[in-house]
This record gives sequence, C-alpha cells and structure tokens, in this order.
Amino acid sequence: TFQPVFRHPAVLAHYLADELINDKAMDQVNRTRINLAASDPYHPSVSLTALPQLSQRNAGIADVLGIDPYPIEGKNSRSILPAREFLIEAAKTKAPVMYVPQAFNWGAHKPKENYSDFRYPTETEMRSMVLLGAIYGAKWFCFYSYTTIMERQEKFDPGSSKMFWPRVCAVAKLLRGLEPWLLSLEKAPDVAIASKASSIVDARAFSSDGKLRV
Repeated sequence: TFQPVFRHPAVLAHYLADELINDKAMDQVNRTRINLAASDPYHPSVSLTALPQLSQRNAGIADVLGIDPYPIEGKNSRSILPAREFLIEAAKTKAPVMYVPQAFNWGAHKPKENYSDFRYPTETEMRSMVLLGAIYGAKWFCFYSYTTIMERQEKFDPGSSKMFWPRVCAVAKLLRGLEPWLLSLEKAPDVAIASKASSIVDARAFSSDGKLRV
C-alpha cells in the first residue's frame, strides 16, 4: 500500500545510492528499488555515480541515473570537458538523468591540502556546465552544494559565500527561466554549427508554444 510518509509533498524521489562501485552493493540497491516500487509507485528512485564508465550499470538499478562531474579543481583547471564527456555517456543509457553541476570549491572537501591551491568555479563555467546538461537531455538539476558554500567554504574562506552564492543564484535563475523550453515535448529544429574555432561547440534548440530558445 502507498505509505503515508510517501505522500508528503517534500518527497521527490528515493535516493538509493551515492557513488557506489561495489557490484554486490549495486545488486542490493536494485532489490531495494523493487521493494520500494511495490510500496510507492509514485516516486522514482535514483542511483548516482561519479564514474562515466558506471553510467549504464547505475541506470539499470534505478529509475533515474544521477551523475556528478566536478571538473574545476586547482588553479590550472580550465576545462569543463569532463562534464561534457560524462553527459554524453549518461545520454547513451537512454535513462532519465539527474545532473549534479559543480557549485563549490574543491578545497572545502580537501581539509588536509592547501585551500588556496583550489579555486571557485566562475559564473560562466557554472552556466556552461548547466547548459551542457540541458543540451544532452538532463531534466533534473541538483546543484552541489548549499552546505559546502555556507559552511565548509566559510570555514576556510570567511565571507566567501557573499561572493560565490550570487553566482550560483544567477545560474539557477537562468535555468528556471528556461524551464518551459527544457520541459517541453515540442520538437525543435536541429542546430547547425559553423565555426572556425578549434574549440568544441555544442548547441541545441528548444521549442515551447512555438517559441525557440537556442
């Protein structure tokens, strides 16, 4: 039967696994998924992986595949291609994707290392990572993470949240504004890219009520 706790409006899904690599543990997740579905057929289950090569495995043990590429680490990190490559692998599974974009400074999660050796993602980098997710079909975005920004980063860099949080909010606001297009089922035209640059360029069109966004 549908349990009362599952009826609470705050329940969005069942988060079953976070970055598992053990195969037996994944089998247990799948069994848990089956048992949960019998009690609550109204909420999906999620299994998240940090490894692109495990995308298909995790897609097979939950209703939604979660991925969390975090490519901006040290001062010399200048590429979000790892996020792009992960999104491509996730799209191959044909599973619904919960995309977890990086919204934190890696130094906050490496207390034994020098915080100043790491850097904050720029607003442009976070925006690009989010839009890449949209291009490759992600419908569910879960920024990581508020507690890192407000607690961990503040511990190492007091006052940093006043600088960094507005960047995250600006990207989230852009994403929310695109919601009608990203969730639309209308077919949009293909986008042809003509560029002389050596950089990789991705683009996609979305249609909602006959209006296009690219």
